[in-house]
Amino acid sequence: MQPTDTIRPDETITTTNASVAQAYLSPGSYVLVTRGVPVRIVASSRLDWPPPYRVATERYSPQVTLSADGSLNGYVAGLPFPLLDANDPAIATKIIWNYTYRPMYSDDFDIRYPEMATYSPWNDSTPVNYFIVGHMAQYNNVGRVEVPPIP
Repeated sequence: MQPTDTIRPDETITTTNASVAQAYLSPGSYVLVTRGVPVRIVASSRLDWPPPYRVATERYSPQVTLSADGSLNGYVAGLPFPLLDANDPAIATKIIWNYTYRPMYSDDFDIRYPEMATYSPWNDSTPVNYFIVGHMAQYNNVGRVEVPPIP
């Protein structure tokens, strides 16, 4: 935040002062605030990589290369290309690989019976679609750093 900003940490943005924060909110978040969802402003802080991910990046990134077709060679875990050169002709491909293997909150999740609903922008009281999924799971088998099998 800048000294000229009119919102500060520990304030809450509500329908009464939503216009003050509009420049800082995505359009969807702004609509939610104008419809009654409060947003509490918190101070920014440093968000570091999980230690196992950082260690994996330091250990394995030196061996990662790109093949001529842009595929990844030698990747085990962590961020494939932590040091990027703006003059590298393959920088775009490396950025995409970094995005693909960015640090995540977990190597896996497993949830039973999540409920999901979608709403029309013109009617937020009746769902357009409503789903109950019996079992939803994701397991990252490549680049794991926290849940076995760990490289």
